[in-house]
Amino acid sequence: MASTSSQISARAQARKRTQEALAQRRRRDEENAKYLDTFFEAVERESVIDEETERKIVRLRADAEEKKRALAAAKRDALAGIKNNGENIGTIAEWTGMSAKETRAVLGHKRHEKETASAPAASAAHDKAAPDPELVGAAAS
Repeated sequence: MASTSSQISARAQARKRTQEALAQRRRRDEENAKYLDTFFEAVERESVIDEETERKIVRLRADAEEKKRALAAAKRDALAGIKNNGENIGTIAEWTGMSAKETRAVLGHKRHEKETASAPAASAAHDKAAPDPELVGAAAS
């Protein structure tokens, strides 16, 4: 009889150990789930910060480019004024510390802008002169 009760006791102890192990596993799983939630929330917040940073960088770059364009126009106008006063490219380059090539490039942007500004106007004039193909087709039917 002692062996039967010891077997029952051994089974009860084994069940108890198994239940304790399962309970510990459940606690670990719950803790791990909380840690994972915390981790993924941090990753999400980090992603939001990265996106916000990228938006700010884009905005800063756009602002800087706008300011640089304004300064480039001021530089072009200043050099054009000197040139219009009769100074040559070599003299302007010497005075500004730029090479003659750089001086021409700064002055050349003005011509390039005039060409690109007149191109849309010419295109718009061409568009006005040419009839709309859809309207022509509709009128013919």
